[in-house]
Amino acid sequence: MKPLGINTKRKQVDRDKTVALVAIGFASVVLVGGFIVSRTLWSQASYLGRVADKKEAAVDQLEANQNALTELEKSYDTFVASNPNMIGGQTSGIGLADGDNAKLVLDALPSSYDYPAFVTTVESLIRPNIITDIEGIDDVAQQNLTEGGVPAPVEMPLQVTFTTSYDGFKSVLDLFNRSIRPIKINKLVLGGTNNELDVTVDVISYYQTGTTMRVERSEVQ
Repeated sequence: MKPLGINTKRKQVDRDKTVALVAIGFASVVLVGGFIVSRTLWSQASYLGRVADKKEAAVDQLEANQNALTELEKSYDTFVASNPNMIGGQTSGIGLADGDNAKLVLDALPSSYDYPAFVTTVESLIRPNIITDIEGIDDVAQQNLTEGGVPAPVEMPLQVTFTTSYDGFKSVLDLFNRSIRPIKINKLVLGGTNNELDVTVDVISYYQTGTTMRVERSEVQ
């Protein structure tokens, strides 16, 4: 067997180097690719883990809300069914102090500007005295005054003119003080005699707009 020549040996070495470089390059590509894929998979797994945590927290909150709703319904039913009511009246009566507790609360602080209901309340407190005039702010004007505000008590002004006796006038003031709906006397003008007293009174009651349930979305980074 003849020994290899110098050129042949050099070619063999060059071929081995080339194979080695190709192998190293391929291994490097595989290594870098594996690192990138691993990093991507880890990032996705981490993101999915955070999403799962958020979902679990949302489910826990929903269960807590459902439990709270059940307790609230029980408390509400007990509150409404109380007889006598919270101010000593009868739940099925028609007097000033009568009605179930839910009605009393709504009458005391309604959730909207209800001009006819306020007028009806004031009329029921003043009659059987003769009412000659009632003036207030209509619904559209009141909405323009309060539009865009946060939930808070809002004034409901009303001016009433009626004729009564002095004793009848004292009785009306007493009924205003005992009314379920809060009524504040802002201005009072009296004229006439004890037997025929002309009264003009500016009164203010209140309502408070209700809150709305908001569903919030949370972006998982």
